[in-house]
Amino acid sequence: MEGNGPVERRFVVDGMLGKVAKWLRILGYDTRSEPLDEAKLADYASRGWAVLTRRRSWCGREGVICLHQNAPMDQMRELHARAPLDLDEGRLLSRCIRCNDLLECVNRQEVLGLVPDYTFETVEEFQRCPACRRVYWEGSHRGHMLDRLRRELGRSLPVVRTATARSREGAGGPEAGLRQGEDFSPKH
Repeated sequence: MEGNGPVERRFVVDGMLGKVAKWLRILGYDTRSEPLDEAKLADYASRGWAVLTRRRSWCGREGVICLHQNAPMDQMRELHARAPLDLDEGRLLSRCIRCNDLLECVNRQEVLGLVPDYTFETVEEFQRCPACRRVYWEGSHRGHMLDRLRRELGRSLPVVRTATARSREGAGGPEAGLRQGEDFSPKH
């Protein structure tokens, strides 16, 4: 038997659900966002990806979750009701919200001039997306996002405490979070 851990849920989101993709990435889910056609739909479904769409003609197909709501947070609530999401604090904010790539730790000196001076002087740890090179750092956004997700999705959002989450507590407490220079929070 290969692997001991649970299978990581992965999503592919039809291009019309981009804000849902951002929120799933904030939760740390591997979430691709792209225009889908019949061939891509079949390929992703055969590989175990959950396909999220609003396209009515695909409703009822294996591996497809059709979302009917219009607003992104309503769509997240609908998704959570149909395919429960969890809040793994070790996975939270571990992906670039634009590219979906896993963030990498970088040396402070590598971000000198890329972040505000005050941030550089007061923050010890930085992460960067290897694809788009956006820089992220610990900040108050994590607590705000957790509060919003719990408020919007209900307190039923299970919290999973992993070793990664516990190690983050040592570097800033459970309310520390990743923040990036501009336009980090998904807009409503």
